[in-house]
This record gives sequence, C-alpha cells and structure tokens, in this order.
Amino acid sequence: MEIPASHAGDLFGKLDAHVKILEKHLKNKVIIDDINSTHIDYQVEIAPFVEIAANNVIKGETKVEENVRLKENNVIENCLIKKNSVVFYSVLNGVEIEENSNIGFVIVGDGAYK
Repeated sequence: MEIPASHAGDLFGKLDAHVKILEKHLKNKVIIDDINSTHIDYQVEIAPFVEIAANNVIKGETKVEENVRLKENNVIENCLIKKNSVVFYSVLNGVEIEENSNIGFVIVGDGAYK
C-alpha cells in the first residue's frame, strides 16, 4: 500500500513525535518492553523505574508514580496511579489508584458503563 504524498508528511511528523515522547521516558529510566505497541501522550508524566509492558495506551493528564508496573493491555486516561501499584488488562479513565494497589480486569471511570 502506497501512502499518498499529501499524507506522508503528516504520518512521519506523528511518528517522529511518538518516538521523541518514548525517548524522553526511556532517558528518564522508564522501562518500556515494546515501543511498537506502547502509546504515550505528550502530557503524561511517568516517574523513573516504572515498567510498561506491551499494548499500553496512556493518555491525557495521567501521572504514574515510582515503581508502578503497567502490565499488558491497559488503556489509561487522566488518572493518578500511585507508587508501587500494578495494573493489568484494565481500562481506567479519571480515577486515582492508591499506593500498593493491584488492579486488573476492570473498566473504571467516566463512561465505564455507558
């Protein structure tokens, strides 16, 4: 499939921004298992020593504190995930996860039950 020339600039610009965001977090000692399946918005704050597994989407004004493990298959938007927590197979929107929590297989937040 060939990308039309009119769209190629937009595509490469978005790809470049995505790579720069990931590089910023990697330099800050965030561990990202699979950069090809991880999406992090530019305004997301991630502390050092956070581990991010494959297939994670982290969006909006999310803040992830130290020693958090984001295991596979999460969509997290506008959340605060506090220290030493583990999140897996979840969709979180606008929630605060307390320290030392273990959250999995949940859909929580704005519009969770629409």
